[in-house]
Amino acid sequence: MARYYEPRNGVFLSLDPDPGSDGDSLDQNGYAYGNNNPVMNVDPDGHWVWLAINAGFAAYDGYKAYKSGKGWRGVAKAAAYGFVGGGRFKLTKRAYSSIRNIYKVKKTKRIAKKFKYDSTAYKRAKNGRYVPRRHIASTIVYGKRKHDGAKGYSAYYSTMYKNGRKYSFKVVYNKRTKRVRHFHYKDYYKMKK
Repeated sequence: MARYYEPRNGVFLSLDPDPGSDGDSLDQNGYAYGNNNPVMNVDPDGHWVWLAINAGFAAYDGYKAYKSGKGWRGVAKAAAYGFVGGGRFKLTKRAYSSIRNIYKVKKTKRIAKKFKYDSTAYKRAKNGRYVPRRHIASTIVYGKRKHDGAKGYSAYYSTMYKNGRKYSFKVVYNKRTKRVRHFHYKDYYKMKK
């Protein structure tokens, strides 16, 4: 637990959560640390035991990963997982996922504002097969990417719903020039047959 320290007075500003030993009056002072001599003395709070136990688990998990042939990256990952514990990794993964989703939403908005249509895409955007710009942009950001035959273009695939029907949606987009070459959608269930 972090505590604020007042260097002029040489004391901590908040109370130490560990009460200390019964026989030593300096130990029982909640605002002192290491008997007022933190350079020469240690803080006997007992938390080091868990550090040693986690280090043992980390070594064991790393050894198991090494024996299973996962390579050094797998060994390091298993050792870190054993040392820190799985709950903290899950929390970190969840936080990373949230940050990544925020980034993707911002990227979708940016692409929706900036992309331009080529001639075929422009014709489709003006007729009855209109698709909102934000859906085209979200397909570019979230959809499956595959190589397209045109130079510099990639095809992005996703599913969309229009008037209650499910469609397979394809967008051909050049990331460098920010141009949509064409887009179209087909009935999802007819494609599966």
